[in-house]
Amino acid sequence: MQERLERLAADKRIPIGLLVAASILAVPLLFHMQRGSGIWQDEWIYLLHRAGWGWKDIFGSFNGQFMPITGIVFNLDRVFFSPGATGPLTALSIGAQLALVWATFFYVRSRLGEWIAAGGC
Repeated sequence: MQERLERLAADKRIPIGLLVAASILAVPLLFHMQRGSGIWQDEWIYLLHRAGWGWKDIFGSFNGQFMPITGIVFNLDRVFFSPGATGPLTALSIGAQLALVWATFFYVRSRLGEWIAAGGC
């Protein structure tokens, strides 16, 4: 039994497979958890006051914060969908979360190993 467990622990495909399975299960779960949540009040203020593609609209500070990626994403969402469309923003948010999980996995794996990286992610 111990020999079998050692063999499983040495297999580098199992932690990656577990993380793939967790990622696949996480997508519908995260969509379900974010259902009904729309754009919050501060995001509406940002959408209304940063509607253009000018330099100040994209790169100017908003409430003292530098947020060019948020400006570009909201403007693209407004151009291709509608100002209140939350589905594409939710999909982008989930994709970004999964990308960060996988980037963390690959970083930690190079330092501590597959099992610790998969367990942490």
